[in-house]
Amino acid sequence: MKNIVILLITLFVFGCKSQNMKSDSDKVLKDGFISYNFKVNADQKELSNELEKMYEEAETKEDSLMVKGLIAGSLKALNKFKDLSFEENYFFINDTVIINTVEQETIFIPKTFTKYVDWKKGRFKRKYISKMDSLYKTWDTSYDIKVDKNDKKIINNIEGYKLIITETRIGSYDTYVNISELYVSDLYKFPFNHYDFLKLKRKSNLSGLILECKSYLIETPNLFNSHTLKEFNTSKQKSNLIDLSKFDSVE
Repeated sequence: MKNIVILLITLFVFGCKSQNMKSDSDKVLKDGFISYNFKVNADQKELSNELEKMYEEAETKEDSLMVKGLIAGSLKALNKFKDLSFEENYFFINDTVIINTVEQETIFIPKTFTKYVDWKKGRFKRKYISKMDSLYKTWDTSYDIKVDKNDKKIINNIEGYKLIITETRIGSYDTYVNISELYVSDLYKFPFNHYDFLKLKRKSNLSGLILECKSYLIETPNLFNSHTLKEFNTSKQKSNLIDLSKFDSVE
């Protein structure tokens, strides 16, 4: 049942132990533009086989109808997300980040883990505010950081080294382990807390230009999100001021 819940969370939400969460340099950038190609990746055959096996095993469970329904929903979601990809643009403006995708604009305040989201899809519109600081403080979350500067990769003509962040979160009912495999350049230092796709739940001193990120739950490594650097520009910036007044009526 644990694997089913984790797989459902991964499919539908898409959505410190280490005291060395520090970078080698104190020179941190807070202004610039970064564009990523975002993609949901899945090993269709392996995941389908695993789900079908879980479906057969559910026959012996008391709640088999509910379990089989969840698995069937997962199979449908798997087909839906297999080709999901889009561009994700980050405008770093001092202590604020504006994140643009084809469907929404998010104003992200890393210091308080707050997001102001303006979502639009066709004739449907929605504005909401997400404040996660208080919730994050209630979770028992720890991080393990591993750096391998011998493992290098060139992306968009910039060389980066391997860095792996393992996040362990102990919840009310279970323990969740999320892994982010990164290639990072130290030539440009952006705070890791400003990268929304990392979903860090504690303040960190890590910084750098993330060239590539592969994120997944430890139980489902064949189903992962990937962000790959498309464009980086320290001069390109949004010219208009950040305006939160349109969220005044949002509770």
